[in-house]
Amino acid sequence: RWTIFLAADGPVLRKYLCTKLNIDPAGPDPTHDSRVFVTSDMIKELWSLHGVAPFTFIQQPGQAVFVPVGAPHQVRTVSQHDTATIVTDKYDKRSPTSRQASR
Repeated sequence: RWTIFLAADGPVLRKYLCTKLNIDPAGPDPTHDSRVFVTSDMIKELWSLHGVAPFTFIQQPGQAVFVPVGAPHQVRTVSQHDTATIVTDKYDKRSPTSRQASR
């Protein structure tokens, strides 16, 4: 199950997570922390308080998912089938929040 937020909603999501989970805003970005998971109740609260709603969907076998640069996202495996993950992050010089990595 994928949850993808708009890149433009990143600052609101970060502030919300820091407040909700008592995370120091000066510390690491909670949207990049794999220990932080946005629950369905949190998504409802984000919508009611801030008008922020992610795209959520279940990826089917054979489908690929493109996550836009800077878009906070999370994925949870809901299938008992084998899965493979290939991640390539690209650096965008125009975006100060971009990072370059390849796994």
